[in-house]
Amino acid sequence: MPSLWPPTDWPQRLAELQAPTGELKEAPLRRDVRSLGVLLGEVLREQAGLPLYEAVEDLRRTAIARRDTDATAHDAPNSTDKGEIHQGPAVVRPATALPPPGQLASRQDRVQ
Repeated sequence: MPSLWPPTDWPQRLAELQAPTGELKEAPLRRDVRSLGVLLGEVLREQAGLPLYEAVEDLRRTAIARRDTDATAHDAPNSTDKGEIHQGPAVVRPATALPPPGQLASRQDRVQ
């Protein structure tokens, strides 16, 4: 699979890795989180179908809007209150079957 965020400026990437604090230091983590989101979206579309993907994407946008406006839970609309996501267990069940990330890393170390 090709890199989702190919480097265009190698000196910039090196500066990110060497930065002690701040936005520059967080840039690689933000790219990684974005990449995981892209991959999760692809998996949802392929494995669960477009309706579930669209419901999850709507919920994600609602959460972002709520965070950006600093609204309380009572002020912002909540798509789950409308009963739009009926397939929640289809997403939750597979995620709970995975071991915690720390265990995945230790298993990978043992395999190598």
